[in-house]
Amino acid sequence: MVTDYFNASLMTPLPKSTLDLQRSIRREKVMRARSMSEEERLVSTLDQIDAAFEWMREGIRHESPGISDEQVCQILTERLDRQRRREDRGLYVLATTSA
Repeated sequence: MVTDYFNASLMTPLPKSTLDLQRSIRREKVMRARSMSEEERLVSTLDQIDAAFEWMREGIRHESPGISDEQVCQILTERLDRQRRREDRGLYVLATTSA
């Protein structure tokens, strides 16, 4: 069964060309990962984690312009702690994906 991705704001199926592009990009990422050594995959993973944290920090700065780096770190820590508590209580379950 193929799951189509939806535009959340419109709840309409994405065009076939967009889905084909998404599948192509995913296929390329998988092939690239398969060709990497374990060390390269670890470095790539850590880089992605760093990028995700920076995006979260930028989001907080956007929501609260002018706050200090210390306040950004505090808010991020609180949000991550809250998410961890949700997971620990079973309130949030990751969706499974099919390839």
